[in-house]
Amino acid sequence: MLKSSLLALSGVYHIKERIFSRLLRANGLNTMSPAQTRILTALWIQDDVPVRQLAQLTSLDKSTLSLSLSRMEQNGVIQRCGDPTDRRVVRVRLTEQGRGYRSSCDQAMTQLTDILYKGIPQTDLDAFLRVLDSIFANISRQEDLGDPD
Repeated sequence: MLKSSLLALSGVYHIKERIFSRLLRANGLNTMSPAQTRILTALWIQDDVPVRQLAQLTSLDKSTLSLSLSRMEQNGVIQRCGDPTDRRVVRVRLTEQGRGYRSSCDQAMTQLTDILYKGIPQTDLDAFLRVLDSIFANISRQEDLGDPD
């Protein structure tokens, strides 16, 4: 059961990413990846944040975050700049173009949510989301501890 649940979870993630990529393109966001939309969503909530904080908010690994930020900057979606109080810190902020993607991105996310939750009763969905929050908390704590023994 454990192996099949882990395979199912992995399968859901990968299929969801492919469907979301297709929905982003269908909504005119041809250059955006699902990882980049996680960055956008975090910046829509709180703009002008240090890269380190953005990594925590998005749960993206360093290489994915770095590559995504480079592509987003090349496409004019974000801007990276130094922190005026600490030269070691790089901050990320949205450009006007990045702020302008919100409606299309929200539309794609709504479409994805409709696909994911179709036919699932609200009580089951509520229970599932509570369990998913607990799983996320468990793995986040483990990640903070470093490599498991």
